[in-house]
Amino acid sequence: MFRKFWFKFATFEITFTIILGFISYNFFSGNFNFLSLNRFSNTINFYIAKFCDIQNISLVDINSDITPIVYMPLSEYETSENEIWIEVKSSREIDSSEHKFVLNESNDIYYVYQIYVNGLQNGINDVKMSFLVNNNTIRKNVRIKKIEDKILGICDGITEEFLSDGNDLLTVVDKCFALPFDWVPNDLMPISDYGIPVSSASKKFLLRKIAIMDLYDLINDAKDEGINLIVLSAYRSYDEQYELYKNRLAIYGEVYTNESTASPGHSEHQLGTAVDLASFYFESGKMKISNDINALKWLKMNSYKYGFVISYPEGSSGITGIIYEPWHIRYVGKKNALEIFDSSIVPIEYMRNKILANK
Repeated sequence: MFRKFWFKFATFEITFTIILGFISYNFFSGNFNFLSLNRFSNTINFYIAKFCDIQNISLVDINSDITPIVYMPLSEYETSENEIWIEVKSSREIDSSEHKFVLNESNDIYYVYQIYVNGLQNGINDVKMSFLVNNNTIRKNVRIKKIEDKILGICDGITEEFLSDGNDLLTVVDKCFALPFDWVPNDLMPISDYGIPVSSASKKFLLRKIAIMDLYDLINDAKDEGINLIVLSAYRSYDEQYELYKNRLAIYGEVYTNESTASPGHSEHQLGTAVDLASFYFESGKMKISNDINALKWLKMNSYKYGFVISYPEGSSGITGIIYEPWHIRYVGKKNALEIFDSSIVPIEYMRNKILANK
């Protein structure tokens, strides 16, 4: 009954405005306002969006013949990154935008999107957005404040000189530099095709072809020494990293998530040369995953022989911005891996130095 009343009232309100042109009665304040037709239309759209949010009324029921509503729950954001995802709700599907957008969920009230904004500078960034929705161009403004990286000094002295092609085995991907959201290696292969054990038979684990046979040798030689290793994670796309990062934010909060999980574009997994490993054993015929200390020690002392390095070694978080991850290894080639192991340098520092030396 209430929904019918609201529908009738909304229809009356809009018709009333068209007839009178400039005079409108504001239901929410109880006052008469002298508004331009365009301004009043925006006001009505705003109140409909807010009201439907509160009352859980379907916009489809009341909005089929008026301009689509694009509603931003927040108009100001704060981040320490060069990029951010912003939530936008729309009464109709968004057809296009100059910003990358991903449909997060939909229901009978809204289509909920995440909008990607990058290239943020320190300080205040006033960002103008436009969306094409049902042949209507809808413009929105948002203010984003970029604060200094919370990991003090992590990007000091880091310049564009460190950037290199994503196919380079020494590509710098860290807290400071990100891969483009649409960057995908062109030689990804399913690692299970090579007999490499994986943690899920239903999921396709991909790795760049250049690294697969050395990973195969690493796992088989470890097995010969009584260490059973399995792949938990390999290539991860930008969108997959976004979902992982978002979920961990919801569970663990901002501080721990940023210390333990790379944000979208900043993950080495997107390179297609990084894997997360774990040890395993069988109990009552079922596989059990573990982080056996002997397996981790073996990886530390032997990964380099196969062209892999531990990206986030113990005591390196002040340089990498990521906590110690003894199970995360990245393929850099045997020559580079040997030099990193012999010098005890943090891998990301070695990569930066190599890129600078080749400029």
